[in-house]
Amino acid sequence: APKRWSFKRALAALETEPVPALPVRGRDVVALGLSGPAVGKALAEVERWWIGEGLRPGREESLGRLRELAGV
Repeated sequence: APKRWSFKRALAALETEPVPALPVRGRDVVALGLSGPAVGKALAEVERWWIGEGLRPGREESLGRLRELAGV
């Protein structure tokens, strides 16, 4: 039978896992010419896409997605 983990043990294991960070930032959006509320909207869209892709896309792919959203 598989070994069962206690909640505390599982939580401790998760606490050591690195938390993935979105590979693009607001400054990347601004560099594409967006400003104001459009910056936050673009980041939220890219983050939604990135999560949907399993947190796998790196910086270049994420910048490409940002460019698509910005129409650049």
